[in-house]
Amino acid sequence: TLGNLRLGRQYVLSDSLLGYGAPFGTGMGLLGNPSTSVNNNGRNVATMLNPSRADNVVQYTTPNFAGFTGALQYAPDENTADDFFGAAVNYNRGPVNVGVSYEWNKQRLSPNDQVNKTLSVGANYDFGFLKLLAAYQQVSDLRVSANGIAGGVAQRLVGEGARTLTIDDQDAWVAGVEVPIGKITRVALLYTTIDYEGVPTTAGQPSSYSLGKTALELKHDLSRRTYLYAAVSQASGALSDHITAYRQYQ
Repeated sequence: TLGNLRLGRQYVLSDSLLGYGAPFGTGMGLLGNPSTSVNNNGRNVATMLNPSRADNVVQYTTPNFAGFTGALQYAPDENTADDFFGAAVNYNRGPVNVGVSYEWNKQRLSPNDQVNKTLSVGANYDFGFLKLLAAYQQVSDLRVSANGIAGGVAQRLVGEGARTLTIDDQDAWVAGVEVPIGKITRVALLYTTIDYEGVPTTAGQPSSYSLGKTALELKHDLSRRTYLYAAVSQASGALSDHITAYRQYQ
């Protein structure tokens, strides 16, 4: 009646919100997942930030008030990890799922700046014969961090040669549709687009790049706990000219 308290390694709050905008959720590892990275010259380029989990988390979730719930997270710095903070509000009732979160890191070392400031929004509506999905994420002051919202970011470089760019900010949105075929098969189409902004390695080169990703996914249930799936994705946008794995299969 007072809510829920969790300690330890927990899912970050934006994970479920991005799942609202991803057919079949974010846990299947499908190429259409808006947080699935793209390989750019041997480097995994972050799309929507979603490390899934953070360590050493203290999380409080409120009771459900007519479909509304709120949550707070805090993970203190440890060793090389920065402080991590998060807050979210969700509404889940009937065919509607919608939520918004704000997460950030505070650097463990001087100048102790607030970085990786991330606003995430996700929503879907299930009409029965189809489900509409959408998500949006805005990131500012992106930095490499060992824990929290940027825990999956190993580097911030995109592009190649003289046209590389160190990402500081990024904006992304995703829209999709999921359609059931009978009771055990579903097909989904998803489009993700993201704009990267930052500092070019070479003066006079672009300070921003765009990247799009179109994905087609199929999921077929064999039982309650076993299913088959397949996916294909195709990259587009200015950055796709410098992506080595612009077409991927799974």
